[in-house]
Amino acid sequence: QNKTVSDEEKLAASSDIIGQLWATVQKGRAYLDNKLAGDETQAEADAVIEEVLGKVWQLGELKEKGYSQTNVNLLELAFERTDDEARSQRIGISDLSDLQAGDIRQAIAFRPFKGLNQIPEQASYQTPIFVSEVALYPGFLNRRVRWEKGAEQPLEMGKALENAYNLAKPDFKTLIDLYRTQIKHPLAYREAVMLVKTAQIGTVGKKTVIEDSSGARLEMVDRNKDYSNVANLIRAAGMLAKDSPAILVRLMVQPLSNTIVGIPLAALTPRHHLRLGL
Repeated sequence: QNKTVSDEEKLAASSDIIGQLWATVQKGRAYLDNKLAGDETQAEADAVIEEVLGKVWQLGELKEKGYSQTNVNLLELAFERTDDEARSQRIGISDLSDLQAGDIRQAIAFRPFKGLNQIPEQASYQTPIFVSEVALYPGFLNRRVRWEKGAEQPLEMGKALENAYNLAKPDFKTLIDLYRTQIKHPLAYREAVMLVKTAQIGTVGKKTVIEDSSGARLEMVDRNKDYSNVANLIRAAGMLAKDSPAILVRLMVQPLSNTIVGIPLAALTPRHHLRLGL
């Protein structure tokens, strides 16, 4: 039992879980009958069917359904490792900028605790990579990518940082609107990773915030108590603030205040790239 979580937070989380379970039951019945639920599109159904019915997509199946992309250049901006105690698995996520489209893709490895050594850890990439064909999972903002083992080719850095920086979202309104659209779907992921340009980084009272060129602000928070991405963000700002860095943030909704906040994962300029996590 997590004693750092208040009763109010537990109640809010429980209510959200109950809502998701109800949506899972309703949509699961429709999917089993090969029907779409309500005004849902086939792409939206495919995006959550793995979660709802326990379906495991195969690479060939994804390509047959048109979920693929060719000649992809990717640059890893951050690497995340988390333990999901409820599902007894370790998750490794490579957050990758698609240097053509600007979308943040994710290469993910799910490794059960009891078979940890039987599934390879998700690779982390220190240079840009090229993949001739990837399976692009149906999804929302951060679509998962997979490819055949060893298919990736390392590239020279070249202008990769500059390209990724130029593809960052220009303002927080664009960022938040996209995120709100995702979480309107009851079974979509409740978090999203995006790269956004900033004008200032600093503190307001006890809060650390990033600010865009219009003056809009977004609070930065830490997920863990024993390591501070936010502290690293403040250090990065001291080095890069004059260059208006783009910040890779993992957006989430705080349960009690119902406000959108972000976990800072990386800071990026056309010449510098600082990872803010472990």
